[in-house]
Amino acid sequence: SKIEPLPDIDFNIRAGNTLVGFATEAEMKAFFDKDSDGNALFQFDTRLDEIKESGEDIAACFNLFREAQLSNSGSLTKAKKSLSDKLNTLNTQLNQFLAEDYGINCKKKGAYENFLESHQPFHWFIEFYSIIKSGGFDTIIGNPPYVEYSKVKKEYQIKGYETITCGDLYAFVMERALLLNARDMFIGMIVPVSIVSTDGFYHLRNFMLNQSCETWNSSYAERPSKLFTGVEKRLTIWLQQNGNNSPLMHLSKYHRWGADERNFLFNTLSYSTDEKKDISCDIIPKFSSNIELNILYNFFSLSPLSTGLMKSSNHKVIYTRKLRYFIQFLDFIPSLTDADGNVLKPTELKYLYFVNKDDDRIALAALNSSTFFWFFCIYSDVRNVNKREILRFPIGIRNMSPHISKKLMQLGQKLMHNFNQNAVYITNNYKSHGKLTIQSFQPRLSKPIIDEIDKVLAKHYGFTEEELDYIINYDIKYRMGKDLLVEGGS
Repeated sequence: SKIEPLPDIDFNIRAGNTLVGFATEAEMKAFFDKDSDGNALFQFDTRLDEIKESGEDIAACFNLFREAQLSNSGSLTKAKKSLSDKLNTLNTQLNQFLAEDYGINCKKKGAYENFLESHQPFHWFIEFYSIIKSGGFDTIIGNPPYVEYSKVKKEYQIKGYETITCGDLYAFVMERALLLNARDMFIGMIVPVSIVSTDGFYHLRNFMLNQSCETWNSSYAERPSKLFTGVEKRLTIWLQQNGNNSPLMHLSKYHRWGADERNFLFNTLSYSTDEKKDISCDIIPKFSSNIELNILYNFFSLSPLSTGLMKSSNHKVIYTRKLRYFIQFLDFIPSLTDADGNVLKPTELKYLYFVNKDDDRIALAALNSSTFFWFFCIYSDVRNVNKREILRFPIGIRNMSPHISKKLMQLGQKLMHNFNQNAVYITNNYKSHGKLTIQSFQPRLSKPIIDEIDKVLAKHYGFTEEELDYIINYDIKYRMGKDLLVEGGS
């Protein structure tokens, strides 16, 4: 009885669909400025003024409720009921307006109720009237759902989002967050790494950065450890402050880390600032040191690998889209046999076709290098080996000296021989194919040859000793670890 009661926070925590409902006065005005067919109206409509007047009334009631809480007076119950009644009345009115905008016939039995159940509208403009009216929230943080829009579209639809082409709820939540912001707001979201590295999320990146803002981005692998135990997602922590007259982008590397590092993960976080903004390739690169920035500046003076590729030829390099800590490019098809010893052709193989034999052998060596692996981690989603990063890899084959070209061709062949020497043959039963024996490679055992390739490439790119050392040792703790423990298993 001597413990002071906790305050009533019913009006501090609200529930509803972040993405559906009237968020701002501008959205309300847009609704009242058109008829049911979407045509512009020119007559004066007083409904918005009436809603704003009701919002002011609700804000005043909320202040009375807070005063009653602080004074611990007997008027608290009355103030709470008055506020609840006014909110419910206005929400009902807005829900009916919104249902009308969605083409729902509210007079049809069950139609309006079904709409409310499926869409669960939330009207930020009214629920937080004073905050929205004064410019928006100072800080917005979140871990929005990573769900494809197509998976919920049968349940509810959204309208008017610029990021609709991204096709994921997390993109829409981030767009909504910016709409609800104050001019100098902070926003912090934990979202998939696609926000910085996938072509399909270009519109989200553009929307977020098309502000006067300062951003900090750090990205995290799902192995050996992960931000959310049990969630197999590569994630980015996106931090942003709007209102910066000189936009700045602070970049951090793609973090691989073990469970024992969790307590120190953010304490050791570092960023690099790309002031020239000429290395983005329409995405946001993942690096955190000036060494990496200097390497990239050297890179982009050379032509990309795409300039030496053809649609088809007899000179090819083979790869699969799968990767872990090494990307494997081959000049032969890996062995695959069934239970009877019949040779099968792997179905997931991809091909790069070159003008001549020399080019494909040079590319074979370069694409197996730690230099390319580093480049790939910086620009990709680090999930699959996509052609985008391969085609963009600055290699400048035509600018190579004959000595460097010859050395790379020799090392490429040496590496293929070593891959075969160290290969193991794994037999598994597959539901659709039966028992298969697959040739599996262990690139970490070939790291000394890969290092030789990187040393030759360093001369071609003009790397310093420090830059070469960084490339050779990039994520070496995880790339060379044989049995890396992860949280919850191995």
